Amino acid sequence: AWGEKENDFKNSWIHNFSLSGTSKILKYISLRPRINFREEWITQYFDADSIDSNGEILNKKTINEFKTRHVGSLSLSTNTKIYGLIPINIGGLKSLRHTITPSIGFSYRPDFTNNSFGYVKKIYSSNGNSELFDPFQGSQIGSTPSAEQKNMNISVKNLFQAKIKEGEEERKIDNLLTWNINTSYNFANDKFPLANLSSSIRAKFARKMNLDLSLSHDFYKFNNETGQRINSINFNENGIPSPRLINARISTGFRFEGNKIGITSETMTQEDSTTNSDNLDEPNFGSRSFANNRK
Repeated sequence: AWGEKENDFKNSWIHNFSLSGTSKILKYISLRPRINFREEWITQYFDADSIDSNGEILNKKTINEFKTRHVGSLSLSTNTKIYGLIPINIGGLKSLRHTITPSIGFSYRPDFTNNSFGYVKKIYSSNGNSELFDPFQGSQIGSTPSAEQKNMNISVKNLFQAKIKEGEEERKIDNLLTWNINTSYNFANDKFPLANLSSSIRAKFARKMNLDLSLSHDFYKFNNETGQRINSINFNENGIPSPRLINARISTGFRFEGNKIGITSETMTQEDSTTNSDNLDEPNFGSRSFANNRK
């Protein structure tokens, strides 16, 4: 991809390059490596040579010269599919098919403000204090990416499909119920490396209605007195992690169709949706907002 931003005084060019592939392991497991590379050019950046005793930059100046920066990341993901068939004979429901897609991925991005890359420099005050100075901060391409990332992403997708009988005919419902969950762990973080557990559920009823539920759980303990998280996993009495529900959102959608009076070739469609959301994050437990939308 090629990007360009331009005005009367400065220019920048951005080149994005990615390389990826897919291979199979034992015929059932997909493996996807990926490399992302980004090259950035600018014709205007900044420079400074010192700070004051409070850490404020002194003698900052604009340099109208060509300068480049190269950043990138690596990732590796793998997934598979597990199928199950549940024979059921309840009313018109004849069978259920359950597809589970577990996935795990690893990604790495270095701290590009590290001295080994040479993009930032240390500047000093008269009393010997130092600060990092980023010549790209405030330019068209923005600050140099910092904070090393070593992420492991985990997700599980569940899909339920159904086969029902209507009279003498059989019909399949491809998306009767979906339930997706995901979280991640950043090995480069010493504090709160485990991300919240996010869940989304969608169910369809009678072709005209769907129900959506989104949940967010926090793995860490919470101090009700201070109103702050504690950098310690919350376990139950059996030693199993017990995430706290901190956010819930539910929405419904309806679809109505009918012919206009005197016109049989056109269809009128009206949708009605209602959304409720509960924010359960302490200390504002139970605060709610409601929204009704009608079209």
